[in-house]
Amino acid sequence: MRRPKSGAPALPPESWMTTVNPELVEMWGYPVETHRVYTDDGYILEVHRIPGPRGSGRGRGARGRPAPSGAAAGTKQRPPVLMAPGFAATSECLVLRNNTLAFMLADADFDVWLINYRGSFYGRAHKSLRAADARFWDFGVHENGVHDVASTLRYMERATGQGTALYVGHSMGGTALLALLADRPEYNARLRAVWLLTPAAYFHHVRGGFAKIRRHMRRGYSTLALMRFENTPMRAPHPEWCFPDNGLRPAAACWQAFSDAEGPFHSSARNNTYVAVLLRHWPAGASMGQMHHFGQLIIRGDGFYKFDFGPERNLDVYGTVYPPPYNLTNVRVPTFIFYCKNDYQAHYKDVEKLAADLPGLAGLHLTQAERFNHIDMMYEEAAADLVYKRLIEQMTKYR
Repeated sequence: MRRPKSGAPALPPESWMTTVNPELVEMWGYPVETHRVYTDDGYILEVHRIPGPRGSGRGRGARGRPAPSGAAAGTKQRPPVLMAPGFAATSECLVLRNNTLAFMLADADFDVWLINYRGSFYGRAHKSLRAADARFWDFGVHENGVHDVASTLRYMERATGQGTALYVGHSMGGTALLALLADRPEYNARLRAVWLLTPAAYFHHVRGGFAKIRRHMRRGYSTLALMRFENTPMRAPHPEWCFPDNGLRPAAACWQAFSDAEGPFHSSARNNTYVAVLLRHWPAGASMGQMHHFGQLIIRGDGFYKFDFGPERNLDVYGTVYPPPYNLTNVRVPTFIFYCKNDYQAHYKDVEKLAADLPGLAGLHLTQAERFNHIDMMYEEAAADLVYKRLIEQMTKYR
């Protein structure tokens, strides 16, 4: 699917590697384990672990069983960190370069865990449902938080023997955690501190393509609640849409579309080093429920609310005709937020409003770059200096 066509321009090998074997992590010289997490509502998630720094051993533990604490890369007990990617992304997207945040954390002596959500390449198994069953896809961002993240944190606790962990969430990875802590505040006690990178929760000031969604979809707002099945266009990457010659430079129309959705890129189309690789790994699976929850929040634009199922089902689920807002006063864990001025999705004013509503806010950091967007925060090479070094300094205080 992602391998280059015969005679196409040379592509970096990471363009088509996966974390299944997991060859992608090992290529960069890091130990890696594959674990299987069973959620409390029956989904089976493949979670990848980088238990030590570069060169510290292979560490490929047995599938499905928690490895003894520190067993894969020496006996040293390292602080566990759970990293959560954004919408339709997987662990692959977090290890596409040798200076990603995941690898920098491993080199800083953290025990790095990479979650994969239900519905992704690594989350298409269930105890009783098949991925071809429509019921398998009846979930949204709320379930990613209260089930996927919660179950993974509990699994990490058993696997590492440590009662608390650190958390880094990009975009929807932050949304899912906020949903979890707002709905199940007891999980604050399982976290030492959290870092949210361009968190997507409030959408009053969206720009570009997301502002167009608000203008043109208001009339169909009520129908979004009826569509919770597989998002088939997001099932797998479509690099041919942006790279018709299967090369490295995106077509002008594709680059413009992404800029309209994410904001101005830090690097120009000619100099960007990550989009060509990323779009051979993303999208990697999603549900319509996830997309439509964000759609509802964008269209409404006045808060962070639970999923709107429509009046009748809302009464059954929530006891009210309209969905209630998430209770962010329950988010008490020390929380650090990194954001940027030119993010079209998580607008800086919305992020600042979110920060003001979090009782546990410990730091709010605006990225000092004139051009830097929503996905630059996780994938741009310059983010190592602009964001990650400061983040790791902060994280070290919570070891």
